[in-house]
Amino acid sequence: MSDGSDTKSEAAKLKDEGNALFVKKKYREAHVKYSAAIAKDDQNAVYFANRAACSLNLNKYLDATKDADQATKLDPLYSKAWARLAAAEHMLGNYENSVGYWQRALQTLPVENLTSAELKQKEEWTKDMTTVKRKVQRLQQTQIPQQRVIPQNETPWKRAKAMESELLRQGVEGIQSSVSNLDILPVGGEMIVTNWKGLGHTRGL
Repeated sequence: MSDGSDTKSEAAKLKDEGNALFVKKKYREAHVKYSAAIAKDDQNAVYFANRAACSLNLNKYLDATKDADQATKLDPLYSKAWARLAAAEHMLGNYENSVGYWQRALQTLPVENLTSAELKQKEEWTKDMTTVKRKVQRLQQTQIPQQRVIPQNETPWKRAKAMESELLRQGVEGIQSSVSNLDILPVGGEMIVTNWKGLGHTRGL
């Protein structure tokens, strides 16, 4: 039986093999290698983040989300894990989540003395975050307003009472001083007034 160090060494070897396949865009084969590495060492954030990258390229966004999320839990300062989680959430349409994860990815980059690779990542991630922010803004601008709740004082019977003064103002003949004998029938967003002497049916408010 191999001890812990041997197992981790085997996992690292599998990861390196996966990286070589990933560079060749053999994402399925690389996914298998990273899975084998995780089976030997499930406490390494890099293995989960790398498998998430494979899933992103295979359009398996839910799988990518799960692996990237696990990577951030194992190493909260791992910027690539946050970036892959942000990318996966973007592809799933979870734009607000994606914006938050892009922010975490940028926040976990070094503040100064960035390498050329890190500077490139910062530039690309900032652009990606801006793109998602615009989508969030467009969604907010096109949201359907919530249906208005009619206050108690605007219920049909209250509105019918208010019709009396309006009809009096218009000089309707034969109107009674009270609307107690009216039948109010709500139809298609309007009110049909019935049983009014001499008027038959009248459309209301």
